[in-house]
Amino acid sequence: MQPFDLDRLPPAGKYNDAKVMAYLRYSRTCEWYIFERDDSRLAVWHRDFRSSDASFDRVEVESMLSADSFLVVPGYRLDQKDILREAFQAWLQDPVA
Repeated sequence: MQPFDLDRLPPAGKYNDAKVMAYLRYSRTCEWYIFERDDSRLAVWHRDFRSSDASFDRVEVESMLSADSFLVVPGYRLDQKDILREAFQAWLQDPVA
């Protein structure tokens, strides 16, 4: 396991990090940083697969939830299903800006 910066945010200038709504943040107990990007996509970054820059639109997230399968998410492990499901559901329930 690689060490990681607990406070890292998206790279400056790449996303508007002044108004980042994070559903999960890296911490000692969380391997995920999940936030809404400026283009209304959900960025889903695992600390060991950050370079994949994975993001999903509403239809893709709804599809993963309805299938109860998150296998397309880089870094996903079966024991993380509940935490991803909760974050995805919270994002879908937030009002669209």
